[in-house]
Amino acid sequence: MKKISNLREYLERITGRSDPIQFTGRSEVDLPRYIGGLYELHQTSLLGIPAVLAILRPGDVPSVIEMSRHYELLKTRTGSEVVFVTDVAGQRTGERLIHRRIPHIVIGRQIFLPFLLLDIKATGRLLAGNEAPLVTKLSHGAEVLLIRQLLRSDLSGLSGADLARMTSLSAMTAQRAIGQLVAANVCQLEAEGQRKILRFADKAGLWLDAVRILTPPLSMIVMLESVPPALPIYVAGASALARSTLLADDEIPVFATSRRHYSRLDHPRSVPTEDAKVRLEIWDRDPALTANDGVVDPISLYLNMRDGDDRVRIALAELLQQHDLGVPS
Repeated sequence: MKKISNLREYLERITGRSDPIQFTGRSEVDLPRYIGGLYELHQTSLLGIPAVLAILRPGDVPSVIEMSRHYELLKTRTGSEVVFVTDVAGQRTGERLIHRRIPHIVIGRQIFLPFLLLDIKATGRLLAGNEAPLVTKLSHGAEVLLIRQLLRSDLSGLSGADLARMTSLSAMTAQRAIGQLVAANVCQLEAEGQRKILRFADKAGLWLDAVRILTPPLSMIVMLESVPPALPIYVAGASALARSTLLADDEIPVFATSRRHYSRLDHPRSVPTEDAKVRLEIWDRDPALTANDGVVDPISLYLNMRDGDDRVRIALAELLQQHDLGVPS
């Protein structure tokens, strides 16, 4: 089938991977007859994540609303991520599919895979140069794995199932995170028998790549008279940096919590800095995922504070050296 051949070549040139695409009969997944008349189903792996490709057959193209219903049905019946594939969708159709968060591939032109945080448009010029796009923003799960590898170096040689067992991530979150790390070129997947295992570069090279894509988790700072009861907090900011370096602690202690936990509170009233007893950092990512002994991890601390004054930068350099990480140039 020419469309499958074009799709395989397109994915290989975009991702740098050549995963098999296998036909799946309608009877194998117990689908209504009309679905089989609209789509040809194939199984594949997209950056390590199992997926079903629903390739539109020639003829009448379903509306975006119909595809939205078909998407939910296919996901339920197959138990996998589902990606619609076509080579005829117009720009307006693509925009509407994106608006509804429906994964799809327009062969030769566009890839939208929200479960991998991939949204690649206008790939014609990219393919002409035979270059593969790099992921520039990781999910929180992928950031957690990358930070762990930098600090503990204990993830190489593990599978997605292994990662889920040894971290607080779900199996699906771990698989998605692996796919993003592979897409970001910070690790590779290797076959080992029936398993696919992770392989990371050496620590120095990995750190240089990580700085390119890791983002500061700090979203906002709230000045409070006290920490709200039952709010999970972790020592952060200057208070955390002072614990490991010669930097003097601020008069006001600094703690961090996640946006998710903070949003569940009846938000305490913020106070002027001169009246504050606590500086509370609100993170987009849960600091608990990478904290150790009640203190935020040193890499997140560096990302949050790297634009500080000279004394802060000196202390951060000392902190990174303690973990065999240099200050990026």
